[in-house]
Amino acid sequence: MPPPPFNFVQPVLNGPGANFNRRINVVSVSESKVTPKIISTFDKADSPVLGLAPGYTKNGKLYSLAICDGTSAIIVDFSRAAGKPSSKGRQGTPDSSGSSSDSSDAGPNSGGRKLIEEKLLARSTNTVLAAFGMGPLALSLYTDFGIGVANAIDVDSTFPPIFPDFETSPYAVVDRALRNAQLDKVKPSAERIGSEFRNTAYESTELNCRKELVCRAWLAHYLIDACLDGPAREEVKKANTKGMPPEFLKIIAKICADDHRLILGESTTTKHGVTDVRSQDNSVTHIEATAYKNKFRGKDKGGRIVVENERGRFAIHTAINATEGGSAVVQSVINTNTTIISTETTGYNGPTLAAARRAQIILGVLQGKDGLFVENPWIKNIWLSTDGNLAWPKEWSTPPLASPTSPTSQSPPETSTHKKIMLNTSQQKAVNHMLSTKDAYRFVIVQGPPGTGKTSVIGAYVTMAVSRGQDGIWLIAQSNVAVKNIALKLLSIGFEDWKILVAKDFHNGWHEHLYTEDRRFDGHLLISDKFRLIRPGDLEGCKVMLSTLSMLSNFHITKFTRQVPMKTLIVDEASQIEVGNYVPAFTAFPSLRKVCWIGDDKQLPPHGQEELEELQSIFEVPHLKNHVVFLDTQYRMPPEIGGIISDAIYSSKLKSNPCHPVTSDTISCYFIDVPKGRESKAETSWKNVAEQDVVLKLAKHLQDAKMAYKIITPYEGQTTGIHNLMKQPESGLSWEDKCFNVDAFQGNEEDYIIISLVRSKGLGFLDNLRRTNVMLTRCKKGMFIVTSHKFMDGVGGDSLVGELLDCLEDRLEEKVWLTEEQIDQGQISNI
Repeated sequence: MPPPPFNFVQPVLNGPGANFNRRINVVSVSESKVTPKIISTFDKADSPVLGLAPGYTKNGKLYSLAICDGTSAIIVDFSRAAGKPSSKGRQGTPDSSGSSSDSSDAGPNSGGRKLIEEKLLARSTNTVLAAFGMGPLALSLYTDFGIGVANAIDVDSTFPPIFPDFETSPYAVVDRALRNAQLDKVKPSAERIGSEFRNTAYESTELNCRKELVCRAWLAHYLIDACLDGPAREEVKKANTKGMPPEFLKIIAKICADDHRLILGESTTTKHGVTDVRSQDNSVTHIEATAYKNKFRGKDKGGRIVVENERGRFAIHTAINATEGGSAVVQSVINTNTTIISTETTGYNGPTLAAARRAQIILGVLQGKDGLFVENPWIKNIWLSTDGNLAWPKEWSTPPLASPTSPTSQSPPETSTHKKIMLNTSQQKAVNHMLSTKDAYRFVIVQGPPGTGKTSVIGAYVTMAVSRGQDGIWLIAQSNVAVKNIALKLLSIGFEDWKILVAKDFHNGWHEHLYTEDRRFDGHLLISDKFRLIRPGDLEGCKVMLSTLSMLSNFHITKFTRQVPMKTLIVDEASQIEVGNYVPAFTAFPSLRKVCWIGDDKQLPPHGQEELEELQSIFEVPHLKNHVVFLDTQYRMPPEIGGIISDAIYSSKLKSNPCHPVTSDTISCYFIDVPKGRESKAETSWKNVAEQDVVLKLAKHLQDAKMAYKIITPYEGQTTGIHNLMKQPESGLSWEDKCFNVDAFQGNEEDYIIISLVRSKGLGFLDNLRRTNVMLTRCKKGMFIVTSHKFMDGVGGDSLVGELLDCLEDRLEEKVWLTEEQIDQGQISNI
């Protein structure tokens, strides 16, 4: 039974005229009940504009569609069970044939869908469709239900931000539209618009969700109807999926849906640590976040602040707006005698520049710029390849700058003054593939298991390439920390012809110390808030640029690509990057001739892949697997640990350094039995208090013995608990940069690693092979795993940690286990 009808009066705009106070009766109807009579509701409309608004489930499936012409509105509920993936395979997944199975679901209600398409969404009359986020909506209608659209206007891009205003929130779009139309008497409510667009996950049984959906459809209708006259509407570019080739639509739908579903699946509630609370003018309060990862972002967020004073503990519900640097303004006064207990904000952060650029490209394709895709060699060879054979423009095939070198042969001797990096055979093969200018090596994929010297490969490539006269080299990664690690490698080998681009939001107020404390970065570092001041002479002699992938979508990036045109793109951490994230780079830089990806698909996956299995890194694109070079020797871990990891993860193909200082005679890994350890919830995470106590004792012994160590835990709750205990003066411990969760420690290493498994009943994190691989492969000399005998004898044995324990017990039996008493006594000297 459909939800009952309800009356709707728009709450977001105030102004003269009946339009703003009109009461609209909204009817909800299942698609199977859509009839010509229901469709005829919109035949009497004075306006040609139909406003649309999608209701997506949390995992990004289209569930409902609101349609409004300003006087009438309906909500169509689609019948297919939302959130269930098609049984016919992944949508638009690149495979060896370059296509994917048809995931549009005609289903038993195709008659209703046909009416919706032919009579409303793709009819040939002068009807204009309007929606916020029209690109994802148009593609969802096609891929989920086989419904095409025509003559569809995207509201957001119709009223774009103008430099230096980059605000993309719905309120900012509305404000620009009204100003553009000079509708000065119409006043938008920032708070109400923010509220109506705050919920991203649609619940069909919630009346408020249905009202919000109609409000968004009404607002889309109004902005295109009232803020654009007929000629202006004609000039706006329209999106169309009706009549586009199905195979092509599936590919762009895949690229769009991966990012869109990932955004919708993210939590809209963020908890913030708060410091430096300052009230101002008896009207607002300024607050500072304690950490970069939970700094304040976005405008018009719903805020909930729990405070305590002489009246007791209570919650303040108020609007919170982020300001420069990640602090915030609270639209309430918090007095000095009031203590903030907790702070959280709710609302969508808005797209990053990179995500916005990706969405803009997809929308452009739907608006007729399909040449962006079908004529782009990079996109054709990844997504549109029909047989797995890669084809490149003939004009790209130019003679090498140096004498030809076989991609598998040794490179000529270095003649530069840079410190020479000694390479093993597999590393040299990777570097030679990266150096080659032949068509067969325009795509190079390097798989580097833990400790195999991936940054050494990058450093060796850079010095050899520059010595051969190659330039236009851009080194990128997903994270700022990974980019900095590449820079440190270049510094260590004496290579100086590079610049590093860093976002002001990451640097200013949060991470200056990463760059300013090391004077070697002087002259190399460029912060994004100074990009507009860059002059051509500032980049003179620069052969190599370093940045994050997202930085390539910065508005000022052309200042750098004009002086250092991107010819070769080297991507570190490539296994953590969803392949669609390269679309902006592939379409923005026509000088690009070669891409090399370096990573390991047995370590951290693209963000969100656990929830959305169809997310792919470049390593998961089947027809590119024959381009992979495997780095086959690890130098980090003691050979005993390395051998176990090789057998369990890398099909015994990963060798260990035969000259490693830790020999097989040494016990390089101990398990510590904490029989009283119990897992318990820590908000949305997990902790184990008994394990925390043992970790601190072990850390104190290592610190006193001057043994360099780091602590890794799988759960943020445990990481926070250990970190807070270490900060207590009575702990006697140095606490800065000591305790990390697994994701934060990817790419790092230390002599000794302490691991707290946390769980005592369920596998939890340990069921994730890739993250467990990262956790167990960080040590250079030794590792302590804090858990319990009972857990490892039970469910914990069915994990990679269990395999490690089995192999160690085969050789050492019970000697691999230490007791709490032995830790108390400091019996760790034999590791």
